[in-house]
Formats: sequence, C-alpha cells, structure tokens
Amino acid sequence: MFVRLEAALLSSVILAAADRVPDFNIEPICREVAGRADAPHYQEICLRKEREAQEQLRQKWATFRASTRSYCTQLASLGGVPSYVELLTCLDVAQSAARARG
Repeated sequence: MFVRLEAALLSSVILAAADRVPDFNIEPICREVAGRADAPHYQEICLRKEREAQEQLRQKWATFRASTRSYCTQLASLGGVPSYVELLTCLDVAQSAARARG
C-alpha cells in the first residue's frame, strides 16, 4: 500500500517538474568533457553549446509531450551530471520517432 502511494507521489512530482525546462548545473559536465578530451579550451565551447541547447529547449519545451519530457529529463540526468544537449537530443529523437509512427 505504501509503496504504491510513494510511487504515485513520485510520478506526480516528476510530471510537475516536467512543466518547465529543468535547471541544470552545466559546469561539471563541461569540466568532465574538457578533461577527457585533454583540451582545457573545450570547456568554453561546451558551455556555449549547453547554453544554446538550453535556449532551444525553452523555445520548444511545450511542443514535447509531458511524459517524454519527464523521461528524457531523467535520462539526461543519469550519472548525476545532467546535460541540456543530451536532453534536447533525447526529446528530438522521441518526437521524430512519434512522427514516423504516425
């Protein structure tokens, strides 16, 4: 009984959070990417790309289904290092797949 109630509450919180573009801290992902690439200057490029993706998400957010926004937000946050680029990619792929299905 409590498990179902807890799951229902969690689902409603996730869907409510999906009403707006999430607020990600993009510095850690860009530091990580620049470190892996062994190219410190890439951090600035990464930050610019993340901000551009965030702006695109703000413009297109309402065009995505709430359940897809919730799913992709969770997916883009896996590992504790969220990315707007990953979120936008997930949403665009899901939207394209839905169109292809008809």
